[in-house]
Amino acid sequence: MKNIARLCFALLGFCFLEANAQALFFDDFESYAYNRIGPQSARWTTWSGNEGGQEDPFVTDDPAFSGTHSLEIKGNMFYPNGGPVDCILKLGDLTSGRYELSFQMYFEDADGMYYNFQHFETPGEEWAFEVECHSGGVINGMTDCSVLLGGAREYFTIMRGGWTKMGHIIDLDNDEATLLINDVPVYSWPFSWQANETSGTNQLGGINFFPRDDFDAYVIDDVSFTILTSTEEVTVTTPSQLLPNIISDRATLAISPDLYTQNLQAHIWGTDGRLHQQIELDGAIEQQLDLSGLPSGSYLLVLLATDGTLLDRLPFQKM
Repeated sequence: MKNIARLCFALLGFCFLEANAQALFFDDFESYAYNRIGPQSARWTTWSGNEGGQEDPFVTDDPAFSGTHSLEIKGNMFYPNGGPVDCILKLGDLTSGRYELSFQMYFEDADGMYYNFQHFETPGEEWAFEVECHSGGVINGMTDCSVLLGGAREYFTIMRGGWTKMGHIIDLDNDEATLLINDVPVYSWPFSWQANETSGTNQLGGINFFPRDDFDAYVIDDVSFTILTSTEEVTVTTPSQLLPNIISDRATLAISPDLYTQNLQAHIWGTDGRLHQQIELDGAIEQQLDLSGLPSGSYLLVLLATDGTLLDRLPFQKM
């Protein structure tokens, strides 16, 4: 595997949850009650799809990275009435674009942790890669952890008993995944690989949090899902327009002459942080878009070049 020293991305400057923030989806768990998360969230679910039961993790306060809430992932020994936790964060079956999924993670000296990425939002079809730290065997608070990718296990070290930022850059346009520890790149490999083989589907479906054994126990907080774009600057003198601003079924996209290219995509994101539509534009400066399949609500149309360069952002309302 090659170590990566190249991170040439700029964050997309919008968020549906907080003005001027940068994440498509950010969850600090502060809005949830101290209970199982599945019935409280449209994005979190379980491996089986049955929410509110023993697979569903609890929102807790011990500890929390920010605020007072976090999400606990624990093995059977911590749940005398059944377990373990086996939960899914759905990421939309994305096939293009560049993204970062990160979260803060905490586990104690005697505990372990495990999670994996799935190529499909429906879990169990393809494990993209797996990350784990075994319980026990700790020396001076340090532990050897590993990522399983393409049938090979690559090792890294993190500190237990404190918070660690786990970052994952998924570049679907160039079929590349990068693991970062506290924002430092560790390994990079083709994202289409599966955990145990060097072939698979270049698609981002979700992340699965699961205790590998009865003694695994960790908490996560500040989960962020961000779209990344190239550092190329685009100067716009005439903005693009989406008309009308309040849409029933169809809309007209008038692309700025400053941005026009034969190769454009329109991504439509909802307030839930989910990608609802990917539209390949047909080469005309003025495009007719069929948005009849969208539920009522607030959306953002992101105009991208096929190399991932962000060109424009157009908010709109769907009746």
